[in-house]
Amino acid sequence: MSSIIYIAVSVMSPALGAKDQVAAKVTDVCKEKKYLQQPAGRLTAEISKQEGDLSSLETDLRLWKLAAVKQDKRQWRLYTALFFKATSLHLEQAQKVKNTRTKIGHALQLTERHVGAINAIQELARTKVTERASKHGTNGATKINIALERTTGGAQLCKPLVEHENIDDDKPTPDFNFLDTIQLTATSMMHKLMPDDTLTLTGNAGCSGGQTNVAFSAAINGCTYASGQAIETTASAKENIDSGTTVKVFKTDKQMQECATQSSDSGGDTAFLSELGKAICEALIAGAETVETLSDANGNKLSADDLIPNAVRNCGAAFSNIDKPSDSTSNKEFVNYLKTRYRDTTKVFKQTFGTNAGTTHVELRQADKTDNKPINQTTTPEQQAAVLSNSEGERIKNEVESEKENTVTASAVDFKTTEEKCEDKPHGECKEEDGCEFKVGECKVKEGVKAEEKKEERCAGKGEKECKAPGCKLEDEMCKCFSIMVKEHFAMMVSAFMSLVAF
Repeated sequence: MSSIIYIAVSVMSPALGAKDQVAAKVTDVCKEKKYLQQPAGRLTAEISKQEGDLSSLETDLRLWKLAAVKQDKRQWRLYTALFFKATSLHLEQAQKVKNTRTKIGHALQLTERHVGAINAIQELARTKVTERASKHGTNGATKINIALERTTGGAQLCKPLVEHENIDDDKPTPDFNFLDTIQLTATSMMHKLMPDDTLTLTGNAGCSGGQTNVAFSAAINGCTYASGQAIETTASAKENIDSGTTVKVFKTDKQMQECATQSSDSGGDTAFLSELGKAICEALIAGAETVETLSDANGNKLSADDLIPNAVRNCGAAFSNIDKPSDSTSNKEFVNYLKTRYRDTTKVFKQTFGTNAGTTHVELRQADKTDNKPINQTTTPEQQAAVLSNSEGERIKNEVESEKENTVTASAVDFKTTEEKCEDKPHGECKEEDGCEFKVGECKVKEGVKAEEKKEERCAGKGEKECKAPGCKLEDEMCKCFSIMVKEHFAMMVSAFMSLVAF
């Protein structure tokens, strides 16, 4: 298993044929607007939740990165493995959140555009035609120009739904998880929603009464001027409006899993509505996804992950012989070690690697001042950089000091005594600069040269202050020959060096 899902999501399969009942009650633009604004609120909350979870994961990885610098080797590898796990998970989940943000942003943008069009037509509908007084005129002997303008006081398109009003009182909350289709109004059809304006000419005589729905020529036929002619205007809302377009969202019986196939021959406003339906579908699916974090971690879960056991194995020389670190069958002791060290329960894990780690003090050096602060108060990138760089500087400093202590002169590096250098050497290799001379058929110490004592003998028995001779070093309160120590601890030195490298 390459990663662990720490936040479980219960996804219920939709009931066969289930549909959102509220969507079927969207019969005018006021309800259309109300309906579209509700998934917008849900989507905004979902992306905020995902971003919050991602931020929490980022906080954890920074905590473990800083906490590792203050731990001994055993704890260091545990924190380092957690840091690498959190980093890997953060990279994966950041891409998921980015995808969700893109899809939700697109859906919100298209929704806002459509709702904006509805707002515009609603405002326009609240105006009516009226006479533009004293602006009338004639055009020759046979034409009269009647001047008109729009003013307030028109009829509403529909009854606006305020915040606490519902589209359907029997089912106040839409179930967007089952949104197969919805009726939406194309902007090119919104003019048909406008109230009907009527212009009335008064002060006439001879008109035929009771005429309706006839041509203007028929209506004015027989009418003659009487007296006091004037213009009156009225606006009346349409009783029945059928301008909606069926927009597909989810594929039937695949709600919250698959989007419906949009018509390939749609164009203009119909294409926009199809894009809106698809965008809402994709946003709802993406918003429902869960960001994986380590908030539910414990020893049992971490020991079963691939990355954690492998990282701990690689960071510990004692575990280097393990081939399959996450295999509990062949490496039962190692897996049990991880379970124990990372704690059995999530509560104890959080206390140990969260709360307690956060109160660990670290040194941060900035300018001419070195502070000692708990990790949970080391929050800015500058502070975190100061902690890590200071820790690395101390590591390098200690390494350099150690090299100085262990550096000996060229003659002392060769741990052979003068006698050993000369013994059994043939004539050609018996060199004077080594303190040797070839005499009486054999290579011997040159006369007058003092034979060096063996380093083991030189170091043995010396106290802490005296254990400073070339080739000697104090270890475990005993003065030992450095050459022996090098041979015994070479592998450990390599491992220690690697464990100190800043990640």
